[in-house]
Amino acid sequence: MVAVLALALPATVFAALPADVAVVAGKPVKRHVFNHWMFVIVKSASSPGEPAIVPTDPPRFSRCVAQVRAQIPTLRHTPAKTLRSDCAVLFTATSQNVLDFLIRADWQDAQAAADGIVVTTAQVERAFEVGKRRNYQNPALFRRYLRRTGQTVADVKFRVRANLIRGALLTNEHLTSAALDAELTSRFKPQTACARFYVMSDCAGG
Repeated sequence: MVAVLALALPATVFAALPADVAVVAGKPVKRHVFNHWMFVIVKSASSPGEPAIVPTDPPRFSRCVAQVRAQIPTLRHTPAKTLRSDCAVLFTATSQNVLDFLIRADWQDAQAAADGIVVTTAQVERAFEVGKRRNYQNPALFRRYLRRTGQTVADVKFRVRANLIRGALLTNEHLTSAALDAELTSRFKPQTACARFYVMSDCAGG
């Protein structure tokens, strides 16, 4: 199923969804942040010109169904039950990737704080500029990348910071990447609570 950018949900629907999709060692993962990264993941995987379907209204996915019908003419008369099922499958697959990314970034932050590791804004800026020059020959190419993936400069810097912290943890803990992941999971999964509709393997009980 192709993508449909889920527009803002009505206030009555939003009221039924949690403000925080997860809480990691006391730090909330806000739903609006989760929804943004859902869009980024789907947009990044979409082909140019392909409508991007981002289901963010579980469990009924009424908005998702409406957007599919509006954006994909061949599915306009498909039964709602079928489209709702497709939206649910897409939500499950995409949300698990997004939550894994966001939760593990918070796990790394928590471990870095415990280890006394500090990654400064200046370090992030330097790494960001180096990476941008290495991967994009000119600013126009970088802006095209942002448009294609739906990311902002802040999103890219968030990724850069997460990578710097991970590198510092690997050095500090003297672990392989797999061993670090295992240790973070053991330490922080019990402290990770996920809201209804958002439970996945990184959540306690998931």
